[in-house]
Amino acid sequence: MLLVKKWYQGKTHWDPLLMEHLTYALSICSKPSLIADHLEEVLPGIYPRTERWNTLAFCYYGVGHKEVALNFLRKSLNKHESPKDTMALLLATKICSEACHLASEGVEYARRAIANTESLDVHLKSTGLHFLGRCLGKKAKTVSSDHQRSLLQTETMKSLTESMTLDRQNSNLIFDMGVEYADQRNMNAALRCAKDFIDATGGSVSKGWRLLAVVLSAQQRYSEAEVATNAALDETAKWDQGALLRIKAKLKVAQSSPMEAVEAYRVLLALVQTQKNFPKKVEGEDSGVTGFEI
Repeated sequence: MLLVKKWYQGKTHWDPLLMEHLTYALSICSKPSLIADHLEEVLPGIYPRTERWNTLAFCYYGVGHKEVALNFLRKSLNKHESPKDTMALLLATKICSEACHLASEGVEYARRAIANTESLDVHLKSTGLHFLGRCLGKKAKTVSSDHQRSLLQTETMKSLTESMTLDRQNSNLIFDMGVEYADQRNMNAALRCAKDFIDATGGSVSKGWRLLAVVLSAQQRYSEAEVATNAALDETAKWDQGALLRIKAKLKVAQSSPMEAVEAYRVLLALVQTQKNFPKKVEGEDSGVTGFEI
């Protein structure tokens, strides 16, 4: 950063490697916002504009500003710029896969990315198929025709399954398959995926326990679902326990334990009030189990 300051002051010549090292260092320190500030401040002509837009997109996505990141990627992937940039296409697809209203746009990006990776990196192709499946699953939730929804759900599982054949160790892919199975009411398959995800992550990721609890509750196995919910609470910081406490309260109601449900809601209310007084800056992705609830 001192060298960058000297360059700004005209005391040294510009060296592109300097920003590569600085970007790497700030990424390791989880400070993408500082990289974005620098890129926003430099004069045009220092960086190729598509490279600048792509880096800004990664930075803004890293701090949770997903719409801003997607707007930069739209500029970069324009047919007059770099429409075949695989990494930009994959990031755009990932962003679109997190919102139903962007799902159709994400499907287009995913298919372009997959076409680029047909004869290249197997991991990138698997990633493209994974995100394509997620986008198709989100798109299925927005259509009004049962026939069209069924076709999209079939395409979703086909993409996720093909991705799995290329990368069987991807725990996030296992999780997304579980969510999709749950959305399609295939509870036995969803339960298997939830258990496989917990095994793959050693039980250290709370969203796996949450998915397991939701699936078990859908099967009316409420006591087992409560065990999974308690395990998730043990793995989750108090600040992020809201969704789990809501599940626990509903499980208590289902088991005819209203007083224990009231206690869970009391803790949840206290948490909400604390968050209103001390808002947390949200960065990164949500827990993932959003489309299927008790």
